[in-house]
Amino acid sequence: MSTIEQFFVDHQFSYTSSKVIPFVLMLGIGLIIGLLVKNWMKKSWLKISVLLSCLLLPLMVYLGFYPIYENDFSAHPKQVIWPKELNYLPDSSIVVVTIPNCPYCEASVAMSNRMLERNPNLEITYIVLAYRVEDMVKYKKQANARIAFRIANDHQLYLKFTKGSFPFYLKRQKSKGLIWSNNEMGPVAMDELEN
Repeated sequence: MSTIEQFFVDHQFSYTSSKVIPFVLMLGIGLIIGLLVKNWMKKSWLKISVLLSCLLLPLMVYLGFYPIYENDFSAHPKQVIWPKELNYLPDSSIVVVTIPNCPYCEASVAMSNRMLERNPNLEITYIVLAYRVEDMVKYKKQANARIAFRIANDHQLYLKFTKGSFPFYLKRQKSKGLIWSNNEMGPVAMDELEN
């Protein structure tokens, strides 16, 4: 997430809007530069070329540093039957399934903290596929105090959902659940999880 995107997320814009706004800003900056520069040109074909070049240059530079990924503008959660083991969680709960010493899982804690700042009514539970309580400590140290942590009782149940991709997100919707793998967590999925 770029600094510009982070700014808009911090100011309560949706994750999707925060992803789109920088592209629009870069086009606007390019248009202003192009209009200023084109006045110095004599030939009309040169004016059009310079205007188009200046229009696209800031956007191309931004895309070079912050490319658009496949799942940035799509959310394709799969619907599953909610695991009975998690029936104690209320509707709209978010469950993040992780494994010990996973850098992507650790990064998900910061994302969950940000989601709780933006929406304090969220209920987030981390389930760590581990056998020792010590494996949760690293996550707990980084997490907001309102995030719950558990060691998984039935590893096979969660492995069936995750298919080896961690972290893995589940959102309860009554007796059903929506699931996303780490690879599917773009801004649209974040908006859907948070709301």
